[in-house]
Amino acid sequence: MQASGEAIYTLDQPQSKEGLWACYVASDHPLARFDAVDASQAMKLPGVVAYIGAKDIPKGGVNSALGQEPVFAEELVEWVGQPIGLLVAETRAAAERGAQLVKVWPNRAVLTLFVQCVKHVWQVNSNSARLACMAAGSRH
Repeated sequence: MQASGEAIYTLDQPQSKEGLWACYVASDHPLARFDAVDASQAMKLPGVVAYIGAKDIPKGGVNSALGQEPVFAEELVEWVGQPIGLLVAETRAAAERGAQLVKVWPNRAVLTLFVQCVKHVWQVNSNSARLACMAAGSRH
């Protein structure tokens, strides 16, 4: 179906006037704690309806498709692209622009620790150094 052009995708469907669009706010960092998320600038855009983060979901929420992975990172991100929140708007353009305006303030001390760990892992090239680096990042 997909290769023949017969598959029907979401964007191929007529859009409902009552429908909303959503865009993920994702981590730019591979391993970091973040001190704050500020969606205030995004919320000022015309058509932006809401920002939803971990604090808006009871008990942080869990994505059962990914095992026990939280729906949104709450304080610690472990990979680039990990969802931190969701920006909801009346149009696709407003959702995408709003998501870009959400500020995520990473904890610089953890980022510095991560960079030091990566440098060490490259120097010694050992699995035990990799595991120690990951453990250190999750403790800070």
